[in-house]
Amino acid sequence: MAFLSGAPHRSNTQIRLSGYKDALAEAGIPFDAELIRCKEFQHRFGHQATLDLLDRTDFSAICCMNDMLAIGAMVALRERGRRVPEDCAVIGFDNIYLSPLLEHPLSTVDRRIAHSGRVATNALIDFLDNPDRKGDAITIMPTVVSRTTT
Repeated sequence: MAFLSGAPHRSNTQIRLSGYKDALAEAGIPFDAELIRCKEFQHRFGHQATLDLLDRTDFSAICCMNDMLAIGAMVALRERGRRVPEDCAVIGFDNIYLSPLLEHPLSTVDRRIAHSGRVATNALIDFLDNPDRKGDAITIMPTVVSRTTT
């Protein structure tokens, strides 16, 4: 499984790459650094990185750390005659508005951004109303949205 993400020095890239490595280990799949491409969170990088991966190695899935990378990856796969998901599964991250509208609706991880915004706003209001009260940690779990690319 290939992994595409943004700038390697960014903390979110490091956290997601660590999760990718953990998931591989849990599944008994050896980590292969040749399948990792980290540069930017743009569709053009997803496209270019996937073409590069196709030239260098073989893989049956791509885990993209945002939906735009996944869209670029799917274009590259189509250009090279690879079928999604029959030849290569693709999953994104963010569940952007385009994801269900694609020729192959994109499977993705939904971070529930609108819900997160409401929770954060309520926490801020609570803090402003009660500045001496210690706030509780809030965890908002993402959900997997399974569509036709996996």
